[in-house]
Amino acid sequence: MYSKFMDKLIKRLTPSKFVYGVALICIVIMAIFNIFYHYVPETVKSENLNLKENTNTSLLVNINTATAEELEELPSIGTKTADEIIIYRNNNGKFSDPKDILNVKGIGEKTYEKIKEYLTV
Repeated sequence: MYSKFMDKLIKRLTPSKFVYGVALICIVIMAIFNIFYHYVPETVKSENLNLKENTNTSLLVNINTATAEELEELPSIGTKTADEIIIYRNNNGKFSDPKDILNVKGIGEKTYEKIKEYLTV
């Protein structure tokens, strides 16, 4: 029975029908993906899954006294940026306001928004 069914299927399945079938399956899969993608909340779509980004730091970091290692615990702050903060602090004196960290090379508005809740002076 299996071979008769397969023989009939193979005889009916021309290359053009096969190509159209594969294309149709791809279109259906893309449509389903597109539908589900638009129903995902914006916060989930824009969330960065980097573990360092998702660190929930309960302690405040004093940017006037923090070491490079302590600064690196902040989201989006790596070794180079931590060093830049310390260099800026040594050259310009203590920060008078946490927002002054925007003057440091490598820290822009997006980075500041990620770290502002952890900063103190």
